[in-house]
Amino acid sequence: PGGMRRLGLPDPGRDGRMPLVVEVAAALHRDLGREIIVRGALTGPFSLASELVGTEPLLLATVDDPSFVKDILEFSARVTVVFGRAFLERGVETILFDSKASPAAASPRVFREFVAPVYRDIVVPELRAAGARWTPLIIGGDTTPVLDDLIRTGASQLLCDAGSDLGTFRERCRRERRALRANVDARLVHRGTPEEIRAEGLRVLREAGPGPGFLFGCGVVAYDCDPANVLALREARDEYRAG
Repeated sequence: PGGMRRLGLPDPGRDGRMPLVVEVAAALHRDLGREIIVRGALTGPFSLASELVGTEPLLLATVDDPSFVKDILEFSARVTVVFGRAFLERGVETILFDSKASPAAASPRVFREFVAPVYRDIVVPELRAAGARWTPLIIGGDTTPVLDDLIRTGASQLLCDAGSDLGTFRERCRRERRALRANVDARLVHRGTPEEIRAEGLRVLREAGPGPGFLFGCGVVAYDCDPANVLALREARDEYRAG
């Protein structure tokens, strides 16, 4: 804990690879910003804290030393915001990824007591104050057990990853007026046939139902994935549109 308190916030203009990432995103925004939304990826506080002290020690500290966990999550949240501001100052929107906060790694109690508050009180409001129009929060795995807490973070877009309860996500996000992204399982996209992938894509699209605020996608696929498998997702979209 003492060493953590001596840490200073990084400067995205000079520290590490932050300047390179920010400038590349800014260049993409200048070239493509009229056609697509260019986003700068931000590591969420729990994932960043896990990298700083280790996932297992961090989880143990939620029981043994909760004040330390709150301190390091506040520090990590401020790092996330500093990096986010650098993107926003260049017209680049942000997107938050916090994989270690998934119930597959951190329990719903940990999310409720430690993770959600730093999003609600620091990350989301400060990014919005810096000019963010949207604040997507991407956490993979079955996040149905923490859906209420995800809503409370204030994030403008949530992810219903493969294995989560899409019907529950759909109803809650519509009620709370949050954008919803639903994923086809990346393992199926990598290993399945185009026919299987297209059928699963249609199932997801039909279950999500028509209406605004829905984004269709998949998780990260491997570099050696057959392009035909990825194109099957677009074919599912086109078939769904055609009715």
